[in-house]
Amino acid sequence: YVALSKVEAALKNSPYVALPFVYAKPTMSYALAVINPAPEAVRKLAGEVGADASAGFAKLCEDEAVVAAVLADVRARCKAAGLASFETPGKVLIVAEEFTIENGQLTTTMKLRRREIYKAHEAAIDRVYV
Repeated sequence: YVALSKVEAALKNSPYVALPFVYAKPTMSYALAVINPAPEAVRKLAGEVGADASAGFAKLCEDEAVVAAVLADVRARCKAAGLASFETPGKVLIVAEEFTIENGQLTTTMKLRRREIYKAHEAAIDRVYV
């Protein structure tokens, strides 16, 4: 059993994460972190890892080097928080679209609407979470 909120609390310590959403399927051996990124930190990271900083933000969020660097940071934050290996996300999906009240992905008290976030990003989640 993975306490998703515990993992999300650890991910909030990453400078690259604005809002994390952790998703886990019982048939998979790892969880997936769907990350609403901190734009300035991700742009800076893109320059550091050699990604094309002139590309649009959505493209940066899909860049393999950026994703790998964010995943490494996420894993380090989880380890520092004392999470078990099965609680640590095995992959990350960085989504450029913000989780907001307006798009139905947050409640008025700023809590994640898990079902709505999953539905909005289902195709991308299914593509990455294999």
